[in-house]
Amino acid sequence: MTEHRTTNRPLSRRPPDSRDRPPVLSIPQGHALGAWQAAHDRVDPVAADIRPCTACDVDRMLAVINAAAVAYAGVIPTDCYRSPYMTAAELCREMTAGVRFCGCFEIQKDPGVDESAAAGLLGLMGIQDSGDVTLIRHAYVLPAHQRRGVGSRLLAHLMGVAQLGDRPCRPVFVGTWTGAVWAIRFYERHGFRLVTTGEKDRLLRRYWHVPDRQAETSVVLRYELGDEKSDSAAQRQ
Repeated sequence: MTEHRTTNRPLSRRPPDSRDRPPVLSIPQGHALGAWQAAHDRVDPVAADIRPCTACDVDRMLAVINAAAVAYAGVIPTDCYRSPYMTAAELCREMTAGVRFCGCFEIQKDPGVDESAAAGLLGLMGIQDSGDVTLIRHAYVLPAHQRRGVGSRLLAHLMGVAQLGDRPCRPVFVGTWTGAVWAIRFYERHGFRLVTTGEKDRLLRRYWHVPDRQAETSVVLRYELGDEKSDSAAQRQ
């Protein structure tokens, strides 16, 4: 969910140093979240790698975000939509605030060309720790590569990241526009559930910083990590 607000303050365009951000880790072999990934990830026909986005990727990230966000035109309130949907300053502000972006990069096998330079960014998704919960942020896939498993791969990867380390299981939330039905259905297919309007308002006030107008026209979905264990136990009984 992108925060839209009007401000007269100049915004820094300097991308944050990637060294200041914790790395996005991979799911270790045998990790409990592997079952979640196996259940929800689709086989991506595109030869692509999932890796953290860095300051060097900002231009490509903006290209993906603004190309995908065209779908919001005529769907979300007109006073909330603009083109471009996100600016470089806004993206840098999100990264500075702790949103760690992960991208799905298609590798072009061109002899004599550095692979990192030839990699095309197909989609991206962010993750942010906010107090006692984890937020999925800013999920976008290039229109030409939608419905090819890119979003599912990114979400499965970040769901694994959310449970690495010594942190206890904690809920994962994602917010999106009420009118973005396709996004809501995507998260529902991957185990997220819409919260009530009252709960949505409370969560947005506590974990996000969005204007009232955006809050009115948004929804929040919740994923309870640990549901797989409960579901598996129920199936065995």
